[in-house]
Amino acid sequence: MRSLLKAICLIITTIPCVAPATAAVSVHPVFAASEQVVINEPPYDPPGLGIELEVTTLTYRSPGKNWQDLTATERESLKGKPLIPENFPPVPPTKKWKLTGEISPANLMTEMIVDGRQHRVGDDDTYTIGREIIDYVDKWYAFCKSTKCQATIEGNPAGANPWEVTFWKRYVDAIFQAQVTTAMPMEGVLQVLQDSKAQNQDNALINVGQDYNSKIVIVKPGSFESFPRIRHEDINAEFLGFFSLLASYCVAASEGDPNHGPKRGLNIMPRTNFLTMYKTFAKKKLKEQLAAGVSLYDIVRVVAALDDRKWDIRNRKFKWKPQDLGKPVDEHWPGKEDDIRSGELSVEKFLNTLEPLPTASTPPLDLLMLMDKMVRHGQIGGLGDRMEGVYGNNRKPAPILEFRDLPNVCKDGVALRMKAYNQQVVDLHGKATTLDREEAGELSEL
Repeated sequence: MRSLLKAICLIITTIPCVAPATAAVSVHPVFAASEQVVINEPPYDPPGLGIELEVTTLTYRSPGKNWQDLTATERESLKGKPLIPENFPPVPPTKKWKLTGEISPANLMTEMIVDGRQHRVGDDDTYTIGREIIDYVDKWYAFCKSTKCQATIEGNPAGANPWEVTFWKRYVDAIFQAQVTTAMPMEGVLQVLQDSKAQNQDNALINVGQDYNSKIVIVKPGSFESFPRIRHEDINAEFLGFFSLLASYCVAASEGDPNHGPKRGLNIMPRTNFLTMYKTFAKKKLKEQLAAGVSLYDIVRVVAALDDRKWDIRNRKFKWKPQDLGKPVDEHWPGKEDDIRSGELSVEKFLNTLEPLPTASTPPLDLLMLMDKMVRHGQIGGLGDRMEGVYGNNRKPAPILEFRDLPNVCKDGVALRMKAYNQQVVDLHGKATTLDREEAGELSEL
């Protein structure tokens, strides 16, 4: 759960209010598959655009159950469930957004979720949806000023209905913490990573002022000079975007707080698993180089070391709290029990299982996804092999990612900011509609 930071509104030219933000959760449902990777085939579904807006000045208290007495499982069962106001019109089910509960260490809070399965990249109603959200909550606020308000959680999963509604006095100046979940071509991922590292605030999908921007690795064509069997013509922006994301996760691994897990390592969190992305955007291009006795770990270690910060990924480990790794997974790998017991996964093991060494008996697995899946709300790679199409070319695949730690939004700026998210995604997709040689079927089988 995000920490609750005191937000400061700043006036800027294109978006009314911003402030440092923290992270939220995904719009898309968790995708489960019997196999870890079954590569999707074109044409792909149109790309969805999910937006989450969390507000800490609208909270709920159960008269029947003290929040601190609820178990972690009971609290977790409230997360993302629809909230239904009493004696006030509920959000119509025909809308593309819903009013839901979000959990914090102290209480149940509010999150408005624009559903990425209904709202698509390029839709022309994003601004209208933003206005609907604020108008609805403002009217509920006005209603609750004159009467005692309550709400129920759909399904009553924690047995704590009804909930007393509290609009804090500062709601009139409410700050909304924002997050975007959408399909993004690897070329767009590369651009967001570059803009995040440079703090280019013209990009609506970057975070502001987070320390982990210094951990971002921007992989360049020259980073692969030590690997002559990777063809120069295959080192394009899509390839560089994948390796920049992968290397950045490996560099940030040891920096993460086990209380949050690796998902807080960067402001871009893949919901499509790394194994699907690797097979789609890199594996065939590495075939000759891997056949020469080089491992994926060797490649990532070298490209990370060639970054401006000269990163060394040896001995780096992804970390979780061992007691959080309680949800079983069916897949097996050497040392699984030790990994769970320690709450750690070495970067070397992660990469050497993503692309197993010739002597390995384990099939390709995304251990980062599997370890995170054991956490109650694990999300890294949680959509499995799910990808969607690039806006403007449904034959080109784009993995689904969460863009976290986005600048906070003042209440009056929500609709404009949502419109800016949509336009930013459209712009990034628009620069990546051309099929890669591999995607076009031109890459020879080596």
